[in-house]
Amino acid sequence: MKITIIMLILFILTACSSSGTDSLDETKPTHSLAEDDIKNISAPKGCEIISDMEKFKPVTEDQSYNSKTDINTSSVRYSVADTGDIVYVGMQQYLGYIDKKTENISLVCGKPDCEHNSTMCNAYFIPSLTGLQYYNGELYTINAEQYCLVKMSTDGTKREKVLELLPDKGSVGSMYIEWFIHRGYIYYAYRLVGGSTEGTYYLNNSNCLYRKSLEGNSESECIMALPVNSRLERIKWHGTGSYIYIATPDNIEDGGRLYRYNTESGQLEWFKDFGNNISGAAAMGENIYFIQNNENKDTLIMYVYNFETKEKNELFRLSSESHRMYYDDDYIYLSYGTGELGGTYLGIWNWDGEHLADIKQEMKETDTGSELLLFSEADDDNIYLYGRIMNDEEKNNPYGAIGLEFTLVKYIEKSDVLDGEYEIKEWSK
Repeated sequence: MKITIIMLILFILTACSSSGTDSLDETKPTHSLAEDDIKNISAPKGCEIISDMEKFKPVTEDQSYNSKTDINTSSVRYSVADTGDIVYVGMQQYLGYIDKKTENISLVCGKPDCEHNSTMCNAYFIPSLTGLQYYNGELYTINAEQYCLVKMSTDGTKREKVLELLPDKGSVGSMYIEWFIHRGYIYYAYRLVGGSTEGTYYLNNSNCLYRKSLEGNSESECIMALPVNSRLERIKWHGTGSYIYIATPDNIEDGGRLYRYNTESGQLEWFKDFGNNISGAAAMGENIYFIQNNENKDTLIMYVYNFETKEKNELFRLSSESHRMYYDDDYIYLSYGTGELGGTYLGIWNWDGEHLADIKQEMKETDTGSELLLFSEADDDNIYLYGRIMNDEEKNNPYGAIGLEFTLVKYIEKSDVLDGEYEIKEWSK
């Protein structure tokens, strides 16, 4: 089953094609804000932008979903990785798993009498896990202190640093990073110290979108620079076949322009005719479905555009603002409304535009602590919700570790959604 995750919206700078940082005085540090006179740092040169849709180059490779090499709906950002039978969950220092068949919940550690509080434990990580993805039989995460990609065996016994994403500068500052792996490349964007002022937004080549081969036989390629002062945390991008759909906010706003990176031609394709204020998109066959907010951000409209007929039609509209969009072969999932963490509802629609359900996204008290449920992934049978649990004090969690915070993955059966009634179910402990 072809499953794809989506998160997107975007605006691009002319800085995407500007020169690099060669004009800087080489005697000055380029990795620290200790000296206030580091100013006006340019972005690296990005790829060619094509805005005429008639000039978009067709792709020739197989576009069908490949479960080994293509990113699925699992949320790399929330550290949820679905292998089919097992869901792996990263929780800061710990790596846990949920067996879908047996409903067993545990840490990825088979050592008897392990206390799970040191690096001797297969499930313990220092520094913390930064994202998680299952790719071609292995688990991957980011070490945000050494700025590298780490490959792990699914039983936690083997770990290997496989790729440097930027030179290790001696932990000069904390790094925030967004990333995913798709068809042999890691796609990533980071912020390392830079970004506190407009002139230093691109310090350490921060706030740009890159890709790098997992084989490690090439340098990082800059796809584009983000708009100055936009928040990296709001980026929405995903891989579908030979395309990387990208969307960034317009400065601090959610809605922007829609682009896609053609991995075969190396061109960045801008859907200029679609306009602005786009807060999400989904590719399905010859169609692109995209959400557009109005200027007042009180109405969202879902459009569908067909590449063969070149027609754009309205699918549905809501009196609300859209924040994030996801999809699979069965449904469109839309986070919409106002409130904390990008919306108060997760709405579910079929591809004909029929509204099926709304799931309230809110902080609530449970037996295990304060919980917030967000969309994390979907498969043929279920829709999975990422639940972050925050305890008032350190205590044992269902995985067998002690901590203030942990993650559970709950689920809704798709058949129940079709029936019009559903319940959020938990795995057996």
